[in-house]
Amino acid sequence: MDASKIILADNDDHYRQRIQNRLIEEGFRVLIATNPSETRWAMSQPGIKLAILDNRLIDDESRIDTSGLELARDPTFKHIPKIIIDRYIRLSSIREILSYRGNEPPPALDFLDKTSEEELIEAVHLILRSGQMKIRI
Repeated sequence: MDASKIILADNDDHYRQRIQNRLIEEGFRVLIATNPSETRWAMSQPGIKLAILDNRLIDDESRIDTSGLELARDPTFKHIPKIIIDRYIRLSSIREILSYRGNEPPPALDFLDKTSEEELIEAVHLILRSGQMKIRI
């Protein structure tokens, strides 16, 4: 079993609990965050191997909330691989999340629809096993 420490940052209690339980079943240690400040604290802890960040960490219904992406872009945490999740997949969001900016790597290694639990678990294993970028839509 993999005992990697993963951050799961999402403001939806039901979704977060379901994914947390699944990650624990898969053998991961899970740190939970429900808002940007908790996520920032969690990402500053030692031994974090991966962060799963809700793109709309403040307001799931907002079209302008990209608080998860803003955290993913923070250079303080560039050493942590990230997966961004969102209920609303837009091509512009995918480009923004997975595109290089000059010499800087993309803010996240993957961008997934929150409705695909199996794809998320598969992506977690893939990233932790190889660090390989795999884009899914």
